[in-house]
Amino acid sequence: MLLALAALTLAPSVALAGTGADASEGPAVAEEPPPADFGRKKGGKGRGGGGGEGRRGPPGPHGDGPHGDGGEGGHGDGPRGIWAHIRPVGMLQLWGTAYDMDQDDVADATGYGDPEDDVGFKVKRFRLGLEGEEKGLDWGFVVGLTAPYDGFDEQDGSIEIVDAHLGYRWKGLGVQVGKDELPFSRDRMIASGEQTFTERGMLAEHISPGRELGATLSAERWGAKLSLGVYNSGGGLYGDDNLGKTLLGRLEYAFGDANVYQTWGGSRKFAFGVGAGAFMTDDVSTATQALGADAIVRVAGLTLLVDAALADVTPTNSDVGVPGVWAKTTRRGLTGQIGYGLGAFEPAVKVSLYDDSSVGGYTNLLAGVVWHGLVDDRGRDRLRVGAGYELRLEDADRTIPNDTVRLWAQVRP
Repeated sequence: MLLALAALTLAPSVALAGTGADASEGPAVAEEPPPADFGRKKGGKGRGGGGGEGRRGPPGPHGDGPHGDGGEGGHGDGPRGIWAHIRPVGMLQLWGTAYDMDQDDVADATGYGDPEDDVGFKVKRFRLGLEGEEKGLDWGFVVGLTAPYDGFDEQDGSIEIVDAHLGYRWKGLGVQVGKDELPFSRDRMIASGEQTFTERGMLAEHISPGRELGATLSAERWGAKLSLGVYNSGGGLYGDDNLGKTLLGRLEYAFGDANVYQTWGGSRKFAFGVGAGAFMTDDVSTATQALGADAIVRVAGLTLLVDAALADVTPTNSDVGVPGVWAKTTRRGLTGQIGYGLGAFEPAVKVSLYDDSSVGGYTNLLAGVVWHGLVDDRGRDRLRVGAGYELRLEDADRTIPNDTVRLWAQVRP
């Protein structure tokens, strides 16, 4: 019923996938811009943890903020003046569990990558806000909620400010201040609305830093981009809660005409992107050092993504706060995904490996098919429906039956 209402609501402003294009070439997809802004469409945004998906240029699409669901800037006979540069951001993601191997009536199994869902439905993400850009200046403000990722996730699922940033770019140089995703893991930087499965791997959630308040400087030339930033290590919008900070650096390169911050899509163009980065965080009672590298290749409807990271977490000042670990802990993660566009359908497989030296190893494999049912004239799907089977494996001495059959849907204006 919900999907039917969404389809009726969106029908006046979208075109059915395949209409006006050869179905064998995928949905009617508009020409993608060159990756001068590292895959972001001008006027759209990149990554924002579940918010809008589409926005300005650097520093790469953002998870779920306004960076991914923004539209192109005002053109033609549309609004003029300041209103031509303001775009609404919106997204709703719903999850359903059709089958859960864990039949315990009291409590589900808990572990990395396991959201502990019983059979039923939930709101995975909701985003609402505004974004805009004009003459090198861009900004975004998005609020929303996100369901906890798994049993180790500290999010409480409450409504909060997801994105609040202000940035300026001039001749390849850029500066941004505010709250946003930190540029470390490509899987994390890709907006959830541009993810085939509307979800990331364990590495992106438990090694890569999430959203924080701070400042990022960037420089781009000849397809290469360098980002350097300093951020709060644990504070909210009203200030940090300790003297520590997160220091981060990332170097990346992109080539080609397809979006390198998107894993779904019917693009037949070629592009590849590679990146590597590092960060250090001095929190209240832990210190973290991490290295990461990633790559993506898109060609003839095929998309291949690889993301890897390694982090050491050391307890400090345990008399001040309870540390997240009680001994030096090494965390390693590897995520791989491959998908192929067949008309409006996209079969894909995502494998996420994660090892915590104090807890053990975990493997998640999600295989499924996504239908990109309603596509606008810019190639963005307004309605997405998918289904897949998720296989979860733990170390042999902790084997827990917790595989699931997952359903998901996404609607955005």
